[in-house]
Amino acid sequence: MRITFCLLLTLIVCTSAARKPFPRHWGSPPAIQTQDYIPLPGGYGHGSSTLAHWIQRNLDRDKRTPPVNVPKPFPAHWGSPPRIQTRDYRPLPGGYGRGSSTLARWIQGNLDRDARAAKNSAPKPLFVSDFSQEKPGGELSEKFMVLNGEFAVKAEGNQQFLELPGNPVHTFGVLFGPTESHNVAVKARILGANQKRRLPAFGIGLNGVGGYRLQVSGGKEKLELYRQDEVVAFVPYKWLPGRWHWMTLQVRKLAGDVWRVEGKVWVEGRANPAGWMITYDDKEEPYAGKASIWGLPYSGQPTRFDDLSVTPVGRLK
Repeated sequence: MRITFCLLLTLIVCTSAARKPFPRHWGSPPAIQTQDYIPLPGGYGHGSSTLAHWIQRNLDRDKRTPPVNVPKPFPAHWGSPPRIQTRDYRPLPGGYGRGSSTLARWIQGNLDRDARAAKNSAPKPLFVSDFSQEKPGGELSEKFMVLNGEFAVKAEGNQQFLELPGNPVHTFGVLFGPTESHNVAVKARILGANQKRRLPAFGIGLNGVGGYRLQVSGGKEKLELYRQDEVVAFVPYKWLPGRWHWMTLQVRKLAGDVWRVEGKVWVEGRANPAGWMITYDDKEEPYAGKASIWGLPYSGQPTRFDDLSVTPVGRLK
């Protein structure tokens, strides 16, 4: 009983004395310590001689051999990690290295909380459609305006999507969503297919028929930005046949009479690029118009469209 009480008292003294968390690569501090109370090295407050020796050994070791691959720091808004932890050692979520189950639960709780906050703070979409409410084989609802082309809703398994036939060869499009001029983004998932060396082109747009179009041109191996029918920017891009691709395009107002157009594309299942692949500043105010999807079936194969959305975005400062 006396040993249990002393151990509990030691833990209380040690944990209350620590003024800052120990580096995680040091591991856990000694579980059983002397009951004296002295200044600790390294600015760690006060504690036992046992703890002081343990801290000094780690400080000396770090000085001789700086730690390699020290885990990334926790976000400041998470606060301090739990001071009393289990002594097991396991992989931690979020790329934070290894540590105790107590620490793992604390990290995961914070990650989940951040994810919920990000979801709640995200702007409400102005338009969303995955075509699940559309009738397969029938005409599109009034939410869509078909400019040209034999677009039709198709079903495959549990998924419904909009399909453009592989012929004739022309530029075909569909308008949807609210009429906006700027501070808005469009996003869609698109699947194209090749036929030998014949490759398709497809894209998304904003500001109506005469606005901006972000286009993957498979035959050119380029990602192009059009303003009306003129290419105003492009970057090299090698399209992958038979894979769904995400595309997003946005137009934002800068200070002064400048509008910034930004776009990117990535293969489904791969990371969304952190930055924009194409950026173009326009000094001419864009027209107010709807968002759009476009298909140019040069390959003779159908093009599929799904998961359309239009979302407001903040003004650039």
